[in-house]
Amino acid sequence: KFLRFNSSGAYQGIAMQMLVGGGLTFNGDTAAANALDDYEEGTWTPGITGSTSGSKTMSASNAGFYTKIGNNCTVSGTISASGSETIAGTVYVTGLPFAAHGGANGRASGSVGTNGIFTCPADYRLAFVVDPNQTVMYAIAAKDEATITYNHTPSAGAGNVFGFSLTYKTT
Repeated sequence: KFLRFNSSGAYQGIAMQMLVGGGLTFNGDTAAANALDDYEEGTWTPGITGSTSGSKTMSASNAGFYTKIGNNCTVSGTISASGSETIAGTVYVTGLPFAAHGGANGRASGSVGTNGIFTCPADYRLAFVVDPNQTVMYAIAAKDEATITYNHTPSAGAGNVFGFSLTYKTT
């Protein structure tokens, strides 16, 4: 059984229907695999840690937001580290609201706008990457040239705010 919303005019048919098992389908499609079955918005609390040791004290201006549609999650927000603690190893932003997809090709990256909290070598740009099965994104410094090289240790300082946005596949 379905709950159907029909349309009239040039296209006369099923415009949208709710499946008994959950989810919405459109234009007469009845396949559960094609159903929109998950939509969620919320907040999360980003933090900064080092892969080897240390974490930063975060300021009150920290904010993380997410929108999850199906298995795609877009996270965005701002982070400001107020502490001067030392971290060692790769710089991680922790607390992603969902684990990344576990497939071999599950890696995702996103954009960052920064104002001094992260520093990279001179011809590099800052990006974030999420690896499969993880709930952290790590900072990389990528160089724009024919062969992209990575430096996994940009440093994270105190003060200043940076904004970010990243979309990744969830489990």
